[in-house]
Amino acid sequence: MSAVPGQTVLLVLEVAVEPAVPRTSYALYVNPAVGAPKPGFANTSFARGVAIPLRGGLELLGEGGYTIDELRIGPTWESVLPGACYANCDGSSVAPILNVNDFTCFLNRFAAGDAYANCYGSSVPPVLNVNDFTCFLNSFAAGCP
Repeated sequence: MSAVPGQTVLLVLEVAVEPAVPRTSYALYVNPAVGAPKPGFANTSFARGVAIPLRGGLELLGEGGYTIDELRIGPTWESVLPGACYANCDGSSVAPILNVNDFTCFLNRFAAGDAYANCYGSSVPPVLNVNDFTCFLNSFAAGCP
């Protein structure tokens, strides 16, 4: 699959900096299924033999008829490409109807320090705080499609 001007394409670029090696790895996923787990392999990938931390800035250009309409940066696959309904914490149905079980599920995961509760995606490893709780409440209030 390739990007074609005028057609919407979801591109997910995963960058992993490994200072101990040193190496920076890049993996590009083209049109991954939203709500599905991260695919087992990327459409293309490469690595550079030097650790290149992302500092100072990022420049993206929509050249040659391409436009960029959204950019998400996060510490995990799920934080940038979440499932169809984050608030359906207990996974109770295919067409989720949110209820007290979902709320209780989130509270239990939050209390346990579970990475799932890092809704706001503010830290790695997750340090849960009021922002994560508010993020879940907003997702819960928005409901599921």
